[in-house]
Amino acid sequence: MTFPTPGGTGEVLSGTSPVLFSPYPPGMKTRNRMLTAGAGLMTVALTGCSTPMVEPIKPLEPIPAITAGAKQFDPPVRFSDQPLNVGLPPGGDALLHGPLVFFGTSEAVTVTDVRTGQEVAELAPENKPGTVSGDPAGADYHDAVLVTSSAGERVVVPYVTVETGSGTARDREKAELVVADAATGQSAGVLQVDVPANAYDYSTDGRLAVAGTSGDLVVLVFEGSEQLAPETVAVDVVTGKTVWRRPGLAAAAVLGDTVIGADGLETRHLAGAAVADGVQRWKQTQTQVLRITPAGPKYATVHGRKNDGSFTRILTLVDAAGAAAGEFDPANDFTDCFYDEQSTTVCAGYGNGAQFAIGFDATTAAVLWRLPTQDRLAPRVGAAWHGAVYGEVKTRAVALDARTGADRENSDGLAIPAAVNGYGALTSTPQFFPAVG
Repeated sequence: MTFPTPGGTGEVLSGTSPVLFSPYPPGMKTRNRMLTAGAGLMTVALTGCSTPMVEPIKPLEPIPAITAGAKQFDPPVRFSDQPLNVGLPPGGDALLHGPLVFFGTSEAVTVTDVRTGQEVAELAPENKPGTVSGDPAGADYHDAVLVTSSAGERVVVPYVTVETGSGTARDREKAELVVADAATGQSAGVLQVDVPANAYDYSTDGRLAVAGTSGDLVVLVFEGSEQLAPETVAVDVVTGKTVWRRPGLAAAAVLGDTVIGADGLETRHLAGAAVADGVQRWKQTQTQVLRITPAGPKYATVHGRKNDGSFTRILTLVDAAGAAAGEFDPANDFTDCFYDEQSTTVCAGYGNGAQFAIGFDATTAAVLWRLPTQDRLAPRVGAAWHGAVYGEVKTRAVALDARTGADRENSDGLAIPAAVNGYGALTSTPQFFPAVG
């Protein structure tokens, strides 16, 4: 049986039997939530005149509706071999929440019901997305983040837009947060946020990113080029008010009541600030930060160099106070970490000439398992959810037990998931595969 995917075909080994996912189609990169020490969890580039225009990728036509919501599995480890094309452009990250997929295109947020493949809503910012220079803001993708606010669950998607000046006033850039009700997909408003005073329209590689959330607050980070200092801003998604701004801090993660990030411009040091008011709580000068990656609700990984003259590379797991909770081989670069939304975080990447994956307790930071071993390979991980880890080894898709690292299911297929919940799995092709077991 042919497994329908854009740009390629494959064979299902056994009739209409369920399949698990294996690698992305040739040339397609895995999703990457990686946080640089000046980048955030969800990034929107603010580009200048040196960046070429990017032609939008046209979405694929949806296939006939497939009802996928009759039964849910917690967690799913087997999926239907008949996917539903959800009609979104390939690439980028989408938020899968219940039966809805939230996807930020270059122009608007589309909300699709995975049970039918039908579009529920299209939500656009108030001004035209882009920059004053006329270049597009980002490479067509604006990532969605879930906020558990006092007004209910909301989905927030950031955009950089241009507000047209009147009379002799110049056009100016704004940050806009498109907000949707997470349960219905309908609009919950558009929030306006001032960009930093250091004028992003002349930056060639500026970015707007969502570093994390806490209650009603969404923590944004604005970054410019190497010559422009970053700035972190907290916005209340219920009132729409900007609560605080902290120039010089490139927020990378929110751990409990603390925002952690890289402080400084040329030499960046690990620092923590209170999420409620932005006041600095601590700062470490012994480490030069290269990259910060969120690793569940309590920890983040910090890839950096010792600031003692030796510039020795380090890879450390830190908590909200900046205290080290674990040390790892810096040659194993954590390109991504996946929290299963229960008790386990898996960090994975490529190092020492091979894929690697490490599972650890999301509360205690105790290492639970490591791959590869002498008799087992490490998977390329794409997602984790409710005690299961999803990835691929060679051409085989695998689902691992998140607590032990043991194999649960494996099969041949064509795409590992980028997001999973009880309804099924969403790949970056993008297609939705209903769960069947």
